[in-house]
Amino acid sequence: MYQVEFEDGSQIAMKREDIYTLDEELPKRVKARFSTASDMRFEDTFYGTDIIQGEKKRQRVLSSRFKNEYVDDPVYRTFLKSSFQKKCQKRQ
Repeated sequence: MYQVEFEDGSQIAMKREDIYTLDEELPKRVKARFSTASDMRFEDTFYGTDIIQGEKKRQRVLSSRFKNEYVDDPVYRTFLKSSFQKKCQKRQ
């Protein structure tokens, strides 16, 4: 058993076969569980005007439950979008 310490200070005991160093080849069973998603796949949704090539945005359908709460005002949506972008830029 090995004691593994993470950057946040937390620790866990693990078997050697569950730990891989950077220079070791990962087994096929581990590679098969890799996510194919990318952090940047949906970047254009929030920061750009271009639609990701090959994909189209799904048309939004309002739920009848929230029909009276929805504000269909393009100026308001533009304001929210710019506010969101400013907050995201400050974090970077």
